[in-house]
Amino acid sequence: MSAEILQPKEIQITASGRLPNYLRYATKLLVKDGLSTIIIKGAGKAIIMVLMVVESLKFNIEGLYQISKIGSIKIENPDNEYERYVSSLEVTLSKNKLDENDPGFQSPVPPESKTKIIFKTKRTQQNTTKNQIQGQ
Repeated sequence: MSAEILQPKEIQITASGRLPNYLRYATKLLVKDGLSTIIIKGAGKAIIMVLMVVESLKFNIEGLYQISKIGSIKIENPDNEYERYVSSLEVTLSKNKLDENDPGFQSPVPPESKTKIIFKTKRTQQNTTKNQIQGQ
């Protein structure tokens, strides 16, 4: 597999990368740097991370159109003993309307369909239980 040179608007996701770092960088590109379109790529075990980044961005930044492209990448052993293929995912997110006829097209998430997500940790559950016992 040859090394691919990424454009400034492209983000290559790896399985070992950290979700908050990817989200910060993508948000910086779209909001602070004012890019209208970014491309998020990943392959193999990184596909789940691509999906988490994309869905988080679409949830937090209004009006993002999406086109997803699924493919595969050929990986060869340097000794040419074997070759294998891994799945790949490339997602284009844009503030501008994209081609609705593309099979991977998704329109932005309507604001009224977003629900607030609440995460409870053991610490907040312990504090809640403690407050209930004390009658607060």
